[in-house]
Amino acid sequence: MKGQDLTVGSVRRRLWSLAWPLIITVFFQQFYNLVDTLWVSRVSTDAIAAVSISQITLWIMIAFSMGITVGSGVLMSMHIGAKKLDKAESILGQSFILTIIAAIIFTTLSIIFRTQFLEASGATGNIFPIAMDYFTIISGSSILLFLSITIMFAFNSQGDTLTLTKLCALSSLINIIVDPILIFGMFGLPALGVSGAGYATVLSQFVFVVISLYVLSRDTMMIKLRFSNLSFHWESVKKVLSIGLPTSLTQVIPPLGVTALTSLVSSNFLEPGVVAFTIGIRIEFWSFLPAIGLGVASIAMIGQNLGAGRIDRAKESFRIALISAFVIATSFGILSLILSNQIIGIFSVNQFVSDYVHQYIW
Repeated sequence: MKGQDLTVGSVRRRLWSLAWPLIITVFFQQFYNLVDTLWVSRVSTDAIAAVSISQITLWIMIAFSMGITVGSGVLMSMHIGAKKLDKAESILGQSFILTIIAAIIFTTLSIIFRTQFLEASGATGNIFPIAMDYFTIISGSSILLFLSITIMFAFNSQGDTLTLTKLCALSSLINIIVDPILIFGMFGLPALGVSGAGYATVLSQFVFVVISLYVLSRDTMMIKLRFSNLSFHWESVKKVLSIGLPTSLTQVIPPLGVTALTSLVSSNFLEPGVVAFTIGIRIEFWSFLPAIGLGVASIAMIGQNLGAGRIDRAKESFRIALISAFVIATSFGILSLILSNQIIGIFSVNQFVSDYVHQYIW
């Protein structure tokens, strides 16, 4: 049976057995975003900003949906720790229903108000029409992204992050292969430009979701996705939201901040400033990847141990995750400073943009 009992054994060892595949998983997810950026940068400098600006609204809406996934993940982990696997499976089913509802609401809002969202995010001049094409494709298929996040927590809560990493690696590989084919037009296909990057992302997400749902529904899983559990139990839903809503409010602060800063940069430094700011954010985010992996892993560790009544192990899990994330993220940040010139050169040869990015990193 796939999964781990996180209530026994060395806390440090158990935490890292969860964390390192998650760090790699988040790396893969960011890697194919990086690949998108690298290929898109060959189209134009404005295209880089268009893709990044388009993702700001997605980031905000996903932050709200994180409440569902985190809340569900915590409850699933607690039920697993308490050896109540049937209740964990019930929460798993409800998390998918809640996610689908959230995705439908987001898709509707994003399509109706896409012009306003993009303008508020800093899309101006030549950037706007490119951003509009990309945003329409990505937001229109956002249910795949929402489901992907729910799937990640479903695997994590039962301690099977290695399977998740393999699936994300496959998804990233598909995106890497398909990206240049659709962007520049190969094998008889037309060149779609930035829109091609959007379609490549959608295809890779679709493959990930389909295969993941198949794996989660197999009897080899510790907690299995059953169609009979795709229903509402209001008491459980309230518990999910009581944990998740504070998480959503916390998660939405960073993208709102980025939106405000992008707008300020756009008005003061025009398009070169926006391009530089979006490149700088992407570089900076790589420093956070280990912390994200450790944070998600600690949710499963803390949840299972709380469910089992092992408060000491839950506290130890948090302490180790916090210290490890700080040390690793700081190291990545220092490395970015040292290699800043080489990193910036990958994304842009425009001197104005390069100078701005260099200032941002420092």
